[in-house]
Amino acid sequence: MKVPEEGALEKLLEIYGGPTVKSFYSRAREFQEKLTIKDEIMELIKKTNELETVILLKIVKALVA
Repeated sequence: MKVPEEGALEKLLEIYGGPTVKSFYSRAREFQEKLTIKDEIMELIKKTNELETVILLKIVKALVA
């Protein structure tokens, strides 16, 4: 998401009764999307090499069998 320029951002925050610009940027920096457990697993799998992926597949197949 593209954040408005500082002057426009300040006006928007005033209109909506929001935080100060400094507080807004602080909150934006600290924001992290909350992942579900399945989403987190999918993100981790993306980091594995082919051998690790095959091993994980075998483990999961054994768990759900």
